[in-house]
Amino acid sequence: MKNEDDARLANLVTSYGVGTRSYNRSAEKRELERQRKATTEKYLNQPRVEVIVGPMCTCRSFELPHELKRHKELSSEHDWSLEKNRWKPVWSY
Repeated sequence: MKNEDDARLANLVTSYGVGTRSYNRSAEKRELERQRKATTEKYLNQPRVEVIVGPMCTCRSFELPHELKRHKELSSEHDWSLEKNRWKPVWSY
């Protein structure tokens, strides 16, 4: 089934922009919608896995919420700059 879907999709070559009237009426869009529905249904029918995480911190020291143990990476607890803007000494590489 998967190989058949891939072959079908590979044969569809778009010569128009996505969102145009011709695309909205095309076989390509219908095929993508059909595959999207099948994939979503397959995903929703899979068993759920519960993941347990430790305490999370949402401070500005890192881009995303993170575990508290990441604070050990900071040179000091007062380093509030974002990770990408931090100064790193040359010998730390």
